[in-house]
Amino acid sequence: MVTAGLFTNGFAIEDTGHPLTLNKIVPLTPNIAIRIQPNMLPRSGATLDFRHFSLEEREIRRQEAIAINRVLVRSAEDAVFSCDEQSWIKNFVKKNRNFRVETENIQIGEEDEILQWTRQLVAPYSRISRSEDETSRSFRSASSEMFMC
Repeated sequence: MVTAGLFTNGFAIEDTGHPLTLNKIVPLTPNIAIRIQPNMLPRSGATLDFRHFSLEEREIRRQEAIAINRVLVRSAEDAVFSCDEQSWIKNFVKKNRNFRVETENIQIGEEDEILQWTRQLVAPYSRISRSEDETSRSFRSASSEMFMC
């Protein structure tokens, strides 16, 4: 049973360990998210009709929810939203906020035979130093809480 809901920030990228593939995680509600796992294996006669689409619905464990929330905070540009008002959230966001999505360019080869490879990754980021009060701002409404990254 997941004791905390998922944060919301748009979408997050998740490293798969494969240089061609990044998963996308899209939170829809505090209890539902979509993980898009592209299959980049070459296929003959590939089309855009999603013939090889598959769907798996499952409950996630607490540790998986924490890992997803970590990726969501690290991928956030400015803010994340939470419908839960729990004491650990502010520190969790503060601990994982110094990351951002970067573009990585890799060149393989020399002179006239160069392969340029571009992909996204979540990388550590040094933010401009601000006062403690300013870096841990949160805003509350009747239904959710927003944390500034």
